[in-house]
Amino acid sequence: MPTAPTTADAGARVSEKPLPPGTLGLPFLGETLSFLRDPVAFLEERARAHGPVFKTRILGDRVVCLVGPEAVAHFYDERYFQRRGGSPPHFKQLFGELAVVFKDDAAHRRTRRLMAQTFSPEALLGYRETVDRVVARHVARWASAGEVRGVDELGALCFAVANSLFGGADPDADDPRAAALFDTFVRGLLALPISLPGTTWS
Repeated sequence: MPTAPTTADAGARVSEKPLPPGTLGLPFLGETLSFLRDPVAFLEERARAHGPVFKTRILGDRVVCLVGPEAVAHFYDERYFQRRGGSPPHFKQLFGELAVVFKDDAAHRRTRRLMAQTFSPEALLGYRETVDRVVARHVARWASAGEVRGVDELGALCFAVANSLFGGADPDADDPRAAALFDTFVRGLLALPISLPGTTWS
């Protein structure tokens, strides 16, 4: 009687498949510097050159990048993706071992079910008053400022909403300490994981 394929079997099959188009760049360093300089431009330029699924090398690892909703949809299909071992090791230091991005199979599905309750229609209706208060506060500030940098302000708005809903912050006031910590976290994701004094990662 045939047995169901295991994760190891799937990994072996995947390792035999050819990589998508793209370039790996220099040995070890690859295209790390271009990626760190401007991740959005990096992804856009290479997607135009190679298509929405392409290969590169970042931080010494060969990486397959997915750009756009159709490409990213495959990431959520367990037939194609194994998350365990698929992220740079320093991501675990930032997210923690139990984060959903490191789980597969039943553990991944269970965590996603729990998280989905946070974004059910009923839950979203309950967030409306808080979101309205945060948005109104930011819009009033933009109006009085005359000119603002959109990407920064929209990022601050999104963080303020999330911080109020899930971090318990006051929706009627800024939380600069939490915002600074989140900014440090994001810069850590895009930093070379070199733990020496003076480095972004450190």
